[in-house]
Amino acid sequence: MTTTAIDSALVGPWRAELTFTEGPREAEREPVTLTFLQGGVIVHADEIPAGNGQLPRGIGEWTSQDDQFSYWFNVVLNDPTGRPAVVVYVHGEGRLTEDRQTFTASGGSEVYGSAGELLATNRADLQATRVDDPRTDRGPATNTSDPHDPTCDQNSPLDQVGSAVPFENDRVRVCDDPDLDALKQGARVVWAAGDYPAIARVIAEAGSATARRAGAARGVRLLDVACGDGNVAIPAARAGATVTALDLTPELVTAGRIRAAAERVDISWVLGDAEELPFDAAGFDAVTSNFGAIFAPRHAVVASELARVCTPGGRIVITAWAPDGFNERVAEIAQSYLPQPPVPEPPMLWADPAHARACFDGTDVELSFQRDSIRARFASAQAMVGLMARSFGPLVLAREHLTQQGRWEELLAAITAECDRWAKPVPDGIQIDMDYLVIIGQKHINQPSSEET
Repeated sequence: MTTTAIDSALVGPWRAELTFTEGPREAEREPVTLTFLQGGVIVHADEIPAGNGQLPRGIGEWTSQDDQFSYWFNVVLNDPTGRPAVVVYVHGEGRLTEDRQTFTASGGSEVYGSAGELLATNRADLQATRVDDPRTDRGPATNTSDPHDPTCDQNSPLDQVGSAVPFENDRVRVCDDPDLDALKQGARVVWAAGDYPAIARVIAEAGSATARRAGAARGVRLLDVACGDGNVAIPAARAGATVTALDLTPELVTAGRIRAAAERVDISWVLGDAEELPFDAAGFDAVTSNFGAIFAPRHAVVASELARVCTPGGRIVITAWAPDGFNERVAEIAQSYLPQPPVPEPPMLWADPAHARACFDGTDVELSFQRDSIRARFASAQAMVGLMARSFGPLVLAREHLTQQGRWEELLAAITAECDRWAKPVPDGIQIDMDYLVIIGQKHINQPSSEET
């Protein structure tokens, strides 16, 4: 996000009215609460029933330039059974008044069905007034609200950081370190951008392989951490396992629920942090993470949590991109064009067996390693790069910045050239083999001592 003079004035909670001036909902009005964070915007639609007795919430992004800002957010509305029915996408541009206490914005909204079909288009304008709240000077997402902790203030509008639909354990606990807070909030924004489910379809075969390696079957309790839209969770549930799927990003959990409903599998979807899993110890027979938990900033913390919730005798399966593979090479190219946040430990370290073992040291988990490959097919290298440009969150967010620098087409050309180097011709286009490392952990069963027996 571009930092401008209005950023600090905009951050915080606002009471707003969304007015539909054209389209099927013309002349309708809805009160909403918007909370602008550094890097994102949270919306709470106060008087719209979401189904199943819940109120809808959504999350989006905002950017600013000079004295203007633009925004977008999604709100998911459920049917009476609690399943997602429609997604309302709201977007527009606004300007603060001179006293920085009100703003007006003009834009539109589109309503999409659960299958992604466009149902309606409306013009939607916003008028908002700042909510006086002394807590707003704390910066982004610093509240560690816990409904079970009497010392936490549950009335803060920043407590609305959460899901767009009523998930179980509907909260994300925020770490105490403000740098880690910023990293995790940034991660939510990045993975919510673009169309990650379209990327997930390309690597879906790795999810099925992870479910098989984890032993997904009837009677197995499986937790998939950093689940995305369900590449592991859905085939595991199809195999008969009792599946819980957790992710930090509300939009991905929403996409997973919609996908699981379409495939008629039963999965418990949870919004949460891989570094602080909201589950009891030893609650799962298998714990998986497919190219997900590797992006959490503190690797040993993640390893400890995965081991903690795995039952003795259970299995942990993690995948990470091979350091000499296609995906890491493309990541290196992209990183040379994009500013990188200061991450304590980059995800590529997980592909080093010594690093993985060090992370699990002291957890009673013994590791072994395998190498596998995804055989991804595309019509052409250009088609593959086009998919990334449209759908991959980091590229989607970087496009405007790189275009202004005159480097966007240069980046796409560099990625296309790399795709050409890895491409193998097949009858319907090209195939690119995406190599990855499989980390398999077996948790020891602690034998009782002779004194105990």
